Order: sequence, then structure tokens, then C-alpha cells
Amino acid sequence: MNVMLKNKEFHVGCLAFFTIGMAVNIIFSLLPDIRATFELSYAEAGNVMVVLQIGFIISLIARTKLLECLKMKKLLLVAVGVWLTGIGFIILSSDKYFLYAGIAFSGFSYGTFQNLLSAYIVMASENHTGKRVSLMNAFFGIGSITAPVMASLALVIGNWRFGYVPIVILVFILLSMVRNIQFLPVFETENNTKESFPFGLTFICISLFVLVYPMTEFTAGSWFSEYWHVLGDENIVPYSMVTAFFWLSFTIGRLIAGKIADHIGNMPFMLHTTLFFMLISAIWLKTDHPIIALLSLIGIGLALAGMFPIFLIQAGEFFPKHVGTITSWFYFFLSVGGMTSQKFVGEMAEIYGISVLPLIFFGSSIFLMIVLLFLSKERRRMIQEKGSADSPNWDSYD
Repeated sequence: MNVMLKNKEFHVGCLAFFTIGMAVNIIFSLLPDIRATFELSYAEAGNVMVVLQIGFIISLIARTKLLECLKMKKLLLVAVGVWLTGIGFIILSSDKYFLYAGIAFSGFSYGTFQNLLSAYIVMASENHTGKRVSLMNAFFGIGSITAPVMASLALVIGNWRFGYVPIVILVFILLSMVRNIQFLPVFETENNTKESFPFGLTFICISLFVLVYPMTEFTAGSWFSEYWHVLGDENIVPYSMVTAFFWLSFTIGRLIAGKIADHIGNMPFMLHTTLFFMLISAIWLKTDHPIIALLSLIGIGLALAGMFPIFLIQAGEFFPKHVGTITSWFYFFLSVGGMTSQKFVGEMAEIYGISVLPLIFFGSSIFLMIVLLFLSKERRRMIQEKGSADSPNWDSYD
């Protein structure tokens, strides 16, 4: 831990993920109020995630060229400027198209920070790589927990836009930190490799998993406040605070998931936690009661907590010479999945009502399990082909 605390780049990563977690989830904590201000239908509310992911995807597509032209430090500074512009569009307008533009600008900045800093920490760390990436991602959850608190305070003040004040302050702190860091040229080293990226069955399996994953975490974090507003019991907890239960369990789970995966292995961990997710979703689907729904949300947070960081590290182990590239693809498919899945959720809620949420969770858990079983088989095949002497340590992410 002492090594981590001396790493300025790691500190920037933790603050960036914390700020992104707060910024993303304050929108969804305030979704009923934002829908009312901008007069959005459920389907139009689903477009919020679509435009967010469009901005995210643009950052990934432009990553290589922007890095070549600007290098890492200048690119992060540009991302800060785009982020502040996006926040300005969101809080200073009442037109839904300015809202969409502001969210897209913000998505570009989220993608730039998350993609570059995740790959940078993996490539620049000499040891404890998995622990650093897991902990950095845990700060996204901590920021997500903070978002409902800021949302509730903003509503107490009387205007949801006040929830963005702490985010603006944090972005300016990020600006100051980035300006005072000299980043290592790790991406320049990767760009000099002559090997082409090995597209194949493993890449397809990873892509399928990452495409499906947003139907779980993104949906829980973004739509449950609307579910609770319509079908929950606000005498138990107000809708603006309810997603804090998800992000709290999610963050606690993320802090302990790495140790569990290290003990039992990455793939066994993934299979067991997905089975746990499936069982919880089935119980919620069978017993649609506010208390059951809230407990299910907490359980889903625990079940999903370790999936993303551990799977990200494992993807890098499949492609050790292309960590930056596979990280970009990883976030690209995450963005595409986030964009399509949340649009799908919005359309389903428009047609069948927000009560469709537990069915969506159950269906996605089944699909995730199928993909993981297929990927597990592919993993065993690759180990057999490489031979035990020179195969990578698949069950270690350190």
C-alpha cells in the first residue's frame, strides 16, 4: 500500500475514477428530476446512456491519433477542458439537445481518462498490477456512492443542478494534478511493436462478455432509482438515495473480490459470482416486493463487484504484448454494450413498464453464464496448446 501512495499517476487515476463515478451516477440518481426538467420519455431517458457512450466511443476511436499528436499529458488536459464544457451544457440549459451534447462531451472525457489511466497503470506498474487496477476501479464505486448523497443535498437546496458543484471542483483538482505530472512514455513503447493484434476466438469471447456486462452494472446503477420511484417504498429510502445501496455493496465487494479471485482463480471466481447473480435475479423476479427488490439490488452489487477489473486484467494476460490495444477494445465494447443495452432497457420500460427490470437482470445473467462457460473452454484449450511449461499464469492477476 505504501508503494501505491507514492505513485502520483496512481493518485490521479483514483481521483479520476472517483470523479467519473460521481459524475455518471449523479445523472441517474436524479433521473426522475432530469426527466421532468427536460420532459423526457422513458425512451428518451434511455438516450442519455446512448449519447454518453457515443462520446466514450469517440474517445477510443481517436485515442491512437490523439496520443501521437498530443502525448498523454496534453490529451488529459484537453479531456479536462471538454469535460468542463460538457458540464456547462448540462447545467446551463433546459433543452434536451444541449443535455445530450453535454453528456456526450462528458463521455469523451470519461473514456479518455479511464482508457489511458487503466492501460498506463497496467503497463507502468512493476508489481501489484491487479491490486492497483482493482483499487482504482473501486474508487469509481466510492464516487458512485457519493453521487446519491450529492443528489439528495441538491434536491434539499431546491435544484438538481447544484449536484454538479463538487464535480466541477474535483475536475479542477484533476487539472492541477495532471499539469504537475511527467508521465512515462509507455504508449510510445507499445506503438513500436511490429506484431499485429491477434484477432481470434479469444478476442470474440472477451468481446461478447464485455458487450453483455453493461446490461447488469449500468442498468442497476442507472435505472433502479426510477424503478424505486414508481414501484418502491420511499418510506424506507428516497429514490434519490436508493442507488447508494447498490454502489456501497458494489464497492465493498470490489475491495475484497481481488483477494477471493487470487485464492480460487479468476475463472472460478467469475463463474461463481455470475451464478450468484443469476440466483438473486431469479428471487427478485419471483417475489416482486420492495424489500426483496432492495435486498436484491444489494446482492447484485456484491455479485458484479469483481467482474470488471479482474476480467480486464485477464484480458491483458491473453494479449501481453498489446495491453493498450486490448484495453481500448475492452472499453470500446463496454461502450457499445452500454449504449445498446440502456437504449434497450428504456424501450422495454416504455412498452412493459419499469417492472420489467428484474426480468432483464435474469436474462442477462443467463447470457453472461453461457459466454463465460464458452470462454472457460477456450482458455483451457489455449493452455493445452501452449503447454504447461510456457503458459501464462492465468489465475493470477498480480
